[in-house]
Formats: sequence, C-alpha cells, structure tokens
Amino acid sequence: MKKPSLRASKGSDLAKSLILMRHAKSSWDNSYKDDFDRPLNSRGKENAQMVAKHIHSLGFKPELTLCSSAVRCKQTLELIIPYFPTKMHIRYLDELYLAPERTILEMIKSIELSINQMLVIGHNPGLSDLSQSLIYSSNKKNDYFETQQFPTSAASIFEMSINNWLNLKLSDSKIIDFVTPKKLMEKNLNS
Repeated sequence: MKKPSLRASKGSDLAKSLILMRHAKSSWDNSYKDDFDRPLNSRGKENAQMVAKHIHSLGFKPELTLCSSAVRCKQTLELIIPYFPTKMHIRYLDELYLAPERTILEMIKSIELSINQMLVIGHNPGLSDLSQSLIYSSNKKNDYFETQQFPTSAASIFEMSINNWLNLKLSDSKIIDFVTPKKLMEKNLNS
C-alpha cells in the first residue's frame, strides 16, 4: 500500500486527520469485575503497541486524544503514548464508554479549531459504525476498506477536508488506512 497523504500533519488549514482506535483486547479472567473495570490481557498489550508503531510510521502525530474512561481504554492509551508526541493533550470522557456513533461524532465536532490531528480511543459498535459511515458517505474516491469487522486494537485513519471540526460532515472524509493487528502480523510474516 502506498504511503498516505499527510497534508494535515504538515499544517494545512483545509485538512485534518482523525484516527479511530478500538481499545486493546481485555481480560475476562475475573468474571466478577464490572465491564468498565476490565484490564487488558497480555496479547492486547502487544497488539496495541504494534498498531501504534504502524500509525507512527505513517507520520501521524495526534495533538489530542479523546479516550473512554473505561480501564481497558486508559491502559491502551498508556501503552501507545510513547509512539506519539509528548505534547499530546488527553481528555478522558465517561460519555465515550460504549458510546454510539452519533455521540462520538458530536464529541469530535466539539473540538477547537487549532487541533489538526485527533485520536479517539473507544469501543464497538460505535467506532465501527462511525468508521463505516465516514467511508460510505464520502463523495471522494476511497480505496476499498472494510471496517465492519473492527477487532480490538484496530484503527481507521481518515483525512478530513475541513478547516473546522464543528463543520464536519460525514462526506468530508477520505480513509487513509485501516489497520488491524492481524494484518500487521501477516505483513511481517510476508516481509
């Protein structure tokens, strides 16, 4: 796959980047734990770092992360932070816990103008639904990406043809990449 266009990362006023990432695989070892409090398992920890390394290799540097306050999302963010800028701002949001597509979109649209690259760490089905809507509502030619299967640690990366998050419409997006741990492992095996 060709390297994505990084207009937004070079300071363009007419493009912003959005990364939607699902939390890493969590542990079900303690069945008495509340869903909100489930921690990551060892495979999840490895997969999150592998995906973060890939995103970083493409040149993306989120300035802001919106993160569900669920334990598994917070732990995912802690693992991937070393791959992103030290100046990245973080907002932990209870409203992102199991949030539907519409809620996630409204949170994104509330972000200030100066943020050009944003990472959202959350849950399915909301992230998968939003990713699909961004792909299929776009008026731009998109390479084919299937994101309905949005496994743990997966990330979809979009470039948005906007200068203000508030004005974001689904049709303003173009998918740049959809990465899963499985795809990265297959790529590494074939290299």
